[in-house]
Amino acid sequence: MSQTTTALGTVPQTIVNLDGTDLVASATFTTAVEFDTHGAERIALHVDANDGGYGTVTVRFLVQDAEESEWYVAVSELSSCDLVVNGTVVDQAFQFMLGRNIDKFRVQYKTDGGAVNASSQLIVKGQLTAPTFPIIGGTL
Repeated sequence: MSQTTTALGTVPQTIVNLDGTDLVASATFTTAVEFDTHGAERIALHVDANDGGYGTVTVRFLVQDAEESEWYVAVSELSSCDLVVNGTVVDQAFQFMLGRNIDKFRVQYKTDGGAVNASSQLIVKGQLTAPTFPIIGGTL
């Protein structure tokens, strides 16, 4: 598997690969993946999603504050951080600006509870970039 090497660790470039029956039918958010940011300043993501048999699939991205351990919806650049797949295929790329106070990154999704079929999918590929300059500390 392709990996991204950061200043403090390695993260797989394909971070989520849910196809067909791997998706969970749920009206509440299910965590697909959670991983350490290794002090990276940003993460670039490419998302392929298809609702298949669902009416809607919502994908969201969260960050964890290292000091408080609280989870917050990530602030994105280039696109929305809450993707709603409703009867169409989503193929988007965007990035999130992180800070050194961000400890972890989480990808979650929920559905409207419809049936899962082979065309339902959520594939997220990402790349962390290593720190290049100090960032003033603090919490979100």
